[in-house]
Amino acid sequence: MLVENHQMVRVFRDAGYQVSREFAEGVLHLEFDVDPTERSLAVRDAREQRAEARSVHNLLHPGSVAVIGASTDPAKIGHAVLAHLLRGNFTGPVYPVNPDARSVRGVRAYASVTDIPDEVDLAVVAVPAAGIDEVMDSCLAKGVKALVVVSAGFADVGGSGVVAERRLVAEARAHGMRVVGPNALGVANTAPDVRLNATLAPDLPGAGRVGFFSQSGALGIAILAAAKERGLGLSTFVSAGNRADLSGNDLLQYWQTDADTDLVLLYLETFGNPRKFARLARRLARTKPVVAVKSGRHTGPTAALAARAAPIDDASVRALFEQAGVIRVETLSQLFDTALLLAYQPLPPGPRVAVVGNSSALGVLVTDALLDEGLEPAGPPVDVGTAAPPEEFAAAVAGALAAGEHGADALVAVFVPPVAIPGAAYARALREAVAGSDRPVVAVFLAAEGCRPSWRSRARTARRARARCPATRARSGRRRRWPGSAATRGGGPARWASS
Repeated sequence: MLVENHQMVRVFRDAGYQVSREFAEGVLHLEFDVDPTERSLAVRDAREQRAEARSVHNLLHPGSVAVIGASTDPAKIGHAVLAHLLRGNFTGPVYPVNPDARSVRGVRAYASVTDIPDEVDLAVVAVPAAGIDEVMDSCLAKGVKALVVVSAGFADVGGSGVVAERRLVAEARAHGMRVVGPNALGVANTAPDVRLNATLAPDLPGAGRVGFFSQSGALGIAILAAAKERGLGLSTFVSAGNRADLSGNDLLQYWQTDADTDLVLLYLETFGNPRKFARLARRLARTKPVVAVKSGRHTGPTAALAARAAPIDDASVRALFEQAGVIRVETLSQLFDTALLLAYQPLPPGPRVAVVGNSSALGVLVTDALLDEGLEPAGPPVDVGTAAPPEEFAAAVAGALAAGEHGADALVAVFVPPVAIPGAAYARALREAVAGSDRPVVAVFLAAEGCRPSWRSRARTARRARARCPATRARSGRRRRWPGSAATRGGGPARWASS
């Protein structure tokens, strides 16, 4: 190349290869070995991360949204998506697309997305699968950046649906468009400057620091409702449905550099690319905890899921998660318990755990669980007695936390109401006792009523609302799981296990 072509020289140098050069008669002659090097692989991965994260950013930060198939019938999914966008106060314009209606929910409707006078960043598609080709042509002509297809009838039904789904994805990729779904619940972003609820769920959890990816569209509404009921704030949520294009791997790339996300939750059914998942999850888990539920531990995926991705046995999944630093839990309930702990509590300085309660039997059960997980009891369980008032219960908790550097590194509080006394007063007293503590505190209340609202923090939107004490509300006779600490892996964050 010509010696003055500095930009091309920089291309080869920045690619991470070892370049040798010779200069003769005003021309540079470059030679380099194209075998991958550690630096060239790092350059490749960084470029991949930036590209995929940017495509997801466009999906979750649209300036405008069109709802294609926005029906005037409240029973139709197109009507529901539009209503949820409007109710969520999306910060940009929303355009209903319905050739048979002048307006939907009081908003002017357009016969086609190409009739919309302004740019459209995101289109939510709620038309039957048979009409997807026409919708795709109009979206490509309009320059839509991303599609969320909530309609079913594609690969989930097999046959011609598989062909239609592949054609949809091929067209989208050829034009640089990302597709969520088909058969997806939708996407959401709770950031105050976005407020996007392009889902079939009527209400979202409040704003928080947790990113959530779900492969299942059917479970999505229940997942969001459970997160809201637990008081777990989300930053972003994506339900991928058939996962024809955008997958959990893309979200891992996005969350790695997303300043609004500190914790990642995954509900997984299959792995499209296990090797890439392991690489991305390992890199992300070094800075942000990744907690996952993998369904089909004993039965495997359904026939429809198995047709889209090769099944992996549970032993391989377990090894994959361990090597990648992913915290695996067994149920959605455990997923939210762990998320509340990681989102709102500090990391423990060591393995010593104190137990405070009003039942010696419960204290022994908790101690057994701690020992099963390799944790160290910080002395015998403290039993304040069933007649102890809330103030005495809270004082015992505060005393265990104030035992000094040789005291507890974490604390578990357990409470069973004597003679069906509501636990709300005890919950409030415990919350005040642990406010500002630099040690993690979790609680198990066997009170059936009146507890959970008492755990609400006065600073729910803070980056780390330390006043919150994660609590699970259990009933007698049901086996519960208490969080504990596990060793740090590979320079990553301290991981939390359940016992």
